[in-house]
Amino acid sequence: MSRYNTLQIENPVMFDRHDDVDSFSAFIFPKTNDIKETRILAKKNKKHDAHKIEELQMSYEALKIHLKAAFDDIERLKNENNQLRTQRHSDSRLLTNSDEEDPETELEATL
Repeated sequence: MSRYNTLQIENPVMFDRHDDVDSFSAFIFPKTNDIKETRILAKKNKKHDAHKIEELQMSYEALKIHLKAAFDDIERLKNENNQLRTQRHSDSRLLTNSDEEDPETELEATL
């Protein structure tokens, strides 16, 4: 018959020194002092969370302002670009019209 190596598993339940209450029971049935401490911590966490939310809202508002300014700049640049294109197009039309008249004037000038 073969022997198997066995490993003894220790009991993971920890007992409190004063009351001999295991950690799971202490979690389910906390002491009255623990309840007060938990409430104080909950209030601190709530205050901290409210402060974080306020900071996030302020940064969100600042981001909205910057994005609006950036989009306004983009629109302004698009409009300027379109105006320059139309101006360049109209200038090129004037040049082509003047080019058609220029050969006659050049011919007269050379004679």
